[in-house]
Amino acid sequence: MDLTNIPERFHILFQTDWNKGNDSEMTTLHRAELNVLYLEYNRWDIQQRLNKHKVIEPEVIVGFTKD
Repeated sequence: MDLTNIPERFHILFQTDWNKGNDSEMTTLHRAELNVLYLEYNRWDIQQRLNKHKVIEPEVIVGFTKD
C-alpha cells in the first residue's frame, strides 16, 4: 500500500499485525486503541473521497472589479 498520501499518524495501521486476530502479539488494549485510530482513518478517507467529487461553483462578481 502506498502510504505517501496518507497522514503519518495512520501509518501504524498498515505496518503492524493488529488485525490478525489470535495470531497477533499485541494486547487487547493496544488493539482497541488501534481500532479507534482505524475508525478515524475511515472517516478521513471518506472525507477525502467526497471532497474529490465536490463541485465548486465559481464566485459570481456583481459590479466592477478593482484593479
